[in-house]
Amino acid sequence: MSSNLASSYTASDAERAGKKPDAFREDDPPSLRFEHGTAEDRQESIKQGRTVYVPTIEVHIRAHGDIKCEVPYIAEGWAFETREIEKEVQRPVYRTVEKNGEWVEEQVMITDTVQDAYQFRVATTPWGDQLKERLHHKRISQSYYDYCMSALARFKEGSEMPVEGTPIVGWNQINMAMQKNAVDLGINTIELAAEMTDEAMDALGMGARDVKKKAIAYISASDGQISGAKLVALESENERTRAQNDTLAAKIADLEQRIQDGEKPKRRGRPPKAPEPEVSESA
Repeated sequence: MSSNLASSYTASDAERAGKKPDAFREDDPPSLRFEHGTAEDRQESIKQGRTVYVPTIEVHIRAHGDIKCEVPYIAEGWAFETREIEKEVQRPVYRTVEKNGEWVEEQVMITDTVQDAYQFRVATTPWGDQLKERLHHKRISQSYYDYCMSALARFKEGSEMPVEGTPIVGWNQINMAMQKNAVDLGINTIELAAEMTDEAMDALGMGARDVKKKAIAYISASDGQISGAKLVALESENERTRAQNDTLAAKIADLEQRIQDGEKPKRRGRPPKAPEPEVSESA
């Protein structure tokens, strides 16, 4: 968690954290914005005599409810590691040899094996590694980690970011410019728009209070529609139960009346088999 939050802990917070280490772990998924970027491949630049770039993926993270602070990370990048490799090189040497009765000096090439430093480009995932570390120490929940990894995978596939709630993009009660401004501030759902603080509304600009009112009304109406649908379904189920109970009560009352009248209840199934006639011995 951020240092400013840690500095605001009270004694009771510290006591609660001591009893339950994951009491303050983050569970609300952040607002994520991914971008394609580039980094220089220094080794190739030296080889080719020009600047050579390699692709990267950058992620810009804004905590849940935060509209100001956006922290950039490298989601996928490259590191350049120096390793010692063996390679063969040829070098000239001079030696004295006898030719035609005379000693002369001549140059010959020999092959040597030497150690040479070489830079290798290695793929890295700094953001994912940090998330794994935070998950291991219970600073974030498993759902937080899964959300981030799923968002990165969807971005790489070219899909849109998953939205937790009702997307504000396409909401016909505010114009497209306002939708874009809200998304840029991390307010990508109608639910977040309904929870905007005064600070968030100031950042969103003119018309922000109207957006919040509309969002609250929209959510209230949606909740009312859901509650009304549940009520209708419950009433229908109760009506069916009452009808079944009334039918059963009528059958029981009819059976009791027959018993009082001395009428034997009808037996179900096959009628009893008639006894066979006796055969006389004289016959």
